[in-house]
Amino acid sequence: RYTERGFFMTLLQILCDSTASWSRLPPASEARIDALTAEVDFDLPVEYLDFLRYSNGGKGSLCIEPWHFQLCSAEEVLKFNLGYRVEEFLPGWFAIGSSGSSDMLAIREGDGSPCPVYMVPFVPMAQSDAIQIAHDFEMFAMAFGRNGEGA
Repeated sequence: RYTERGFFMTLLQILCDSTASWSRLPPASEARIDALTAEVDFDLPVEYLDFLRYSNGGKGSLCIEPWHFQLCSAEEVLKFNLGYRVEEFLPGWFAIGSSGSSDMLAIREGDGSPCPVYMVPFVPMAQSDAIQIAHDFEMFAMAFGRNGEGA
């Protein structure tokens, strides 16, 4: 995450980049983030929680596959996982959103921080079809609001 001048970019700097055109939402409250972390049975990655502190969900284009993202808010993410029965079909995975169409965006519970981001087709929702699209959440965020070939 280095700029052209070699300076390290933080997640906040990446998310605040005004050249990245994506729909940002107001931040999640600390109370809501605390409630979310209390409701899951693993430690959510710090980068993901910091994203929610900046924008409680969001959507836009990506310059990497799957070319679009829709990330759930702290209020919606557990319902999203329950609705798609992620725990049943992908034990050890946690959905954070979708491509807006046929792919789920997810992290694995055991990856910790930094956490790779994956896309998994909704049908058939199988670990063997998961594709890592970013080495960590910061790299994923660097793709927000940037057009790619398939956009």
